[in-house]
Amino acid sequence: MAADGGQLLRLACLNCKQRKKKCDKELPSCGHCVSKSLRCSYQNQTRPKNAVHTAHIHTAHSVVESTPKRLQRASPAVHEAPIASVAFVIPADVASANSSLYRHVNSIVRSTGQFVDDITVRYFEGIHRFLPVVSRARFNQHLGTPDAAPPADFSVLLLAICLITYDPILSSSSGAVDRHSIFVSARSILAQLQAVSSPSLHLIQAGLLLALYEYAHGQPERAFASIASCARIAYSAGIHQCRQQSVDELADDVEEAANTWWGLVICERAMIGELAVFDQPLVTIFPDETSQLPTEPEIVDEGDASVESIAPVPLSSSFTVDVGGFGRTAQAARLLDQVLDAMKMSDLKGQLARLDFLSSTIRSFLNAVLQPWHDKPRAYCGAIALAIRTLFILHYHILGLAPADITNTKYKTPEEWFENSHATLDFATRMTMAIVNSYQGISAHLSDTLPPNYMYMIKAALGHLQYSSAEDSTGWRLDAELRLRNSLAPLNRRWAVGA
Repeated sequence: MAADGGQLLRLACLNCKQRKKKCDKELPSCGHCVSKSLRCSYQNQTRPKNAVHTAHIHTAHSVVESTPKRLQRASPAVHEAPIASVAFVIPADVASANSSLYRHVNSIVRSTGQFVDDITVRYFEGIHRFLPVVSRARFNQHLGTPDAAPPADFSVLLLAICLITYDPILSSSSGAVDRHSIFVSARSILAQLQAVSSPSLHLIQAGLLLALYEYAHGQPERAFASIASCARIAYSAGIHQCRQQSVDELADDVEEAANTWWGLVICERAMIGELAVFDQPLVTIFPDETSQLPTEPEIVDEGDASVESIAPVPLSSSFTVDVGGFGRTAQAARLLDQVLDAMKMSDLKGQLARLDFLSSTIRSFLNAVLQPWHDKPRAYCGAIALAIRTLFILHYHILGLAPADITNTKYKTPEEWFENSHATLDFATRMTMAIVNSYQGISAHLSDTLPPNYMYMIKAALGHLQYSSAEDSTGWRLDAELRLRNSLAPLNRRWAVGA
């Protein structure tokens, strides 16, 4: 036994062994663990693999949740295990809060079978491509100071990134951590920091990512409430006007702050379209037509871009102007915002005329985006999905009107209005099919480059097919419904929709 103990000390520590990196085997902590503020351990290497998993994880509440049977059948090797139910409380001392929270977040990250470097790469190669709100350069600056723990608000952003990138199927760990427990922990820590700290860009970004997770998780009502709360904090921090005037906390992060505000504006509008009652007030006010479109991931990643160094592209620019994927998503959100405003018009004749004009405008927008989408399909997916979803919202609103209410409108009879709406919904469904077919067989690693509103576009097309199946139960509709359902299944699995 003594010989075994001596041999144990000559092995790499658990962290280095899991990463398959060389360990200097220093005691009590190796150099790698010291530099990353990780808990270094040698003695547990003789334990069974599935025992070295959730020993140091703490969350605000005890959560015992099993994987749904349909997910177990799809991937029998994955069983999400709950994290230990010990609440984490932010220490009053700033230095203690920074170090203890960073250690806590690192322990949660490690419980997923990953390291901070792993989730960082996956985030910036995935979610960041359609929602570029975090500067990669500034993010890495916080991680590049091993002599001191990063600020607490950065750690909660790191935890939100861990949650939104975590997929048990891709985990290298022998078990899988319960995503809901990580979510509850992140929500609890974020609430504590919001209660004791001034609004900061990292806190806003963390709140935005948590709302995005709820939206992807199939809970748009909860996500809509979360994004509203986050937007109020953003107003308090002043990021809604960061391009117009200097904001003390954000003076060096103008483009990152501006894109974060755009992220809130876009996501709030995408979410409201999925509510049971979407005639609700929005917290974010859409930027005026002279406002500059958001910058693309490549620019935000640099972290040092200034307003002067970027050629401004106003929101009102023609669709023929060359605009990147995130800028196009902002334009699509503007079209949805205009549709929502038109649907509130009391004059039905004017309302229908306005909606008819917007429907044509949206189709022109889609035609303009199709070519760049063919060249960069994942960069423009969010813009196309939001525009198609807007067509469904617009024409379902028209189909919901009583024929007697639109008999006095010019140009079209009620039958003509309804026939046109059905034809447009068929167009939107066929376009959805074309988009879905292009992503057929996409790998699990690349699924994070598809924004959540892509899922809701598919659901809207399925709803139309089911609604119209009574009139046409053969041909392309049956094939389209099967293909759409098959394309939705892996996304539902990825985000544990319905779990």
